[in-house]
Amino acid sequence: MGIELVRTDGQPSGRRIRLTTHNRIQTTIDVGANTGDFAEELRLSGFPGRIISFEPTSEAFKVLAARSKRDPLWSVHQAAIGETTGEMRINVAANEARSSSFLPMLDLHQKFAPTSLYVSSEIVSMKTLGEALGNL
Repeated sequence: MGIELVRTDGQPSGRRIRLTTHNRIQTTIDVGANTGDFAEELRLSGFPGRIISFEPTSEAFKVLAARSKRDPLWSVHQAAIGETTGEMRINVAANEARSSSFLPMLDLHQKFAPTSLYVSSEIVSMKTLGEALGNL
């Protein structure tokens, strides 16, 4: 009959789409978007609204920008979001920058998540959320 039933109870995507629908959420802001996995999950779960993604690291941002080109309601911006405006040095992690941080890595983190070790650093632009959204 062309009908597929899929149970979404207990699944993050099912809860997410019920939450966005119930609250009439029209825009999602994704800070630290990395390569765009969260935005892609939103779309796959049925979110029809606008997505605004921010990612400071250069390599992750290249992938994010390429992925977003297929979606006219998904805008991406290369910037970190924080309390102040300026430039900051970010430590870039080996795990596709997923664990990148402005903070030094603790010994305990290194011990239990060795794939997240910092492999480089770069200077990135930081903006306040108000400043970043004010330009959109």
